[in-house]
Amino acid sequence: MIRVSKSWVHGALMASGTVSHDVPLIAQHPLPDTISALRPDWGPPLHLGPYLDVWRRIDAGEPVKVLLSVPPRHWKSQTTICGLARAIARNPERRNVYATYGEDLSRTASRTCRRYVRDRMKVPLSSEANRLDDWATIY
Repeated sequence: MIRVSKSWVHGALMASGTVSHDVPLIAQHPLPDTISALRPDWGPPLHLGPYLDVWRRIDAGEPVKVLLSVPPRHWKSQTTICGLARAIARNPERRNVYATYGEDLSRTASRTCRRYVRDRMKVPLSSEANRLDDWATIY
């Protein structure tokens, strides 16, 4: 069962749908298609329908606060990382936050997201803010 609650601020989901630059093609598609493009070994995570709806609301510009409760190994982290990479590509000047319960998991997620943003979506990253725990685009 997937529960989506509005009681917890998840900074990665505090996105607006505004676009101020040329959006990479991979980020122009709905999130399930972007996930399939970034992770061709997966199909779209349609079993996370309520969570995908949250990202549709973000695309529409709605400020969203979310608590996601899903059992382990159900693609919630990878869906969040792909969604965050897509949100960064769509609006690279906005600050985002991704937090997990463990530092190692946060660093791995950051590394993966940064690779998607830089290598797959071709968003230029700042050379001044390039640590795993603090990186930024040039915008």
